[in-house]
Amino acid sequence: MLSPAEHRLDKRAATKLKVENINSVSAQPSHKGRYQCITVTDLQVDYSYQRKLVERQVAQIIDYFNWDAFSTPVVGKRQSGGLYIIDGQQRIEAALRLGVTKVNVEIVASTGAKFEANLFHQLNARKTRLTKIEIFRSALKADNQFAVDIYSAVCAAGFDIPLEPGVTGKWPYVRALSRLERLYKDGGSELIITVLSMIHDMWEGEDDAVREDVIGGLHRFIKFTRYNERRPAGWLEGYMAARRLIRRDRIVEAVTAKKLTAEGLHIKASNSKEASSGYSRAEAVQRILDETCSFHSRKKA
Repeated sequence: MLSPAEHRLDKRAATKLKVENINSVSAQPSHKGRYQCITVTDLQVDYSYQRKLVERQVAQIIDYFNWDAFSTPVVGKRQSGGLYIIDGQQRIEAALRLGVTKVNVEIVASTGAKFEANLFHQLNARKTRLTKIEIFRSALKADNQFAVDIYSAVCAAGFDIPLEPGVTGKWPYVRALSRLERLYKDGGSELIITVLSMIHDMWEGEDDAVREDVIGGLHRFIKFTRYNERRPAGWLEGYMAARRLIRRDRIVEAVTAKKLTAEGLHIKASNSKEASSGYSRAEAVQRILDETCSFHSRKKA
């Protein structure tokens, strides 16, 4: 049985393949010499030194998958013949989700877990971790449709993303790229524009309004609020329809009338019972908005 994380990754991969209009990504170009083409299912992972799969990292590789950026994984071949991934576990997992059956790997003779752990440490200790902004900026420069759509939507709503080093993360710059990606996957560019334009109307100029928890809470509120009516079949595809704009105006009016500032919303969410009992701050923001607007939200299952 697949875990919830595996279900989410499969869904992410299916979305990627649907956007590209393909059943699976093309086979990896072959390499000669010390590299071997190995069936993915023949590779093993030794968790005595390997880290567990990082869902967010695998999902990001799926979104921006490109063989030219798929640096060669390193695999240790033990005396027993077993093949153990030393470096590249996240990349291989992403490729597998996208329908890849074979990958080119660099084979090194391994004496066992201790040898592999030492090499794993050496390979990863010297790596420079890229920030989310740096990854997004490179994708935008490469005209990745995913990044282009998100950036265009953010600008259309009157905001910007701080792409250059040293640029402030305050209004009108939005640094919450993980949240913007969720918005895009949930409702495309239109949902990003709707959420950010509402923030612009309710809290123009307030730095706290562009925090991830505020954007996420408003996203959840729009997504899960019933608006005092029964949802029709296929509501998720249609909830951004023109008739819902009336409810959008009700939200803006209610928040404005009750003088709920972005700073006040963020502080309330941070100090709420939800935030201290395992719920995310975005969920706390959702509840506060629900109470402010006097709508009825669906409870989290």
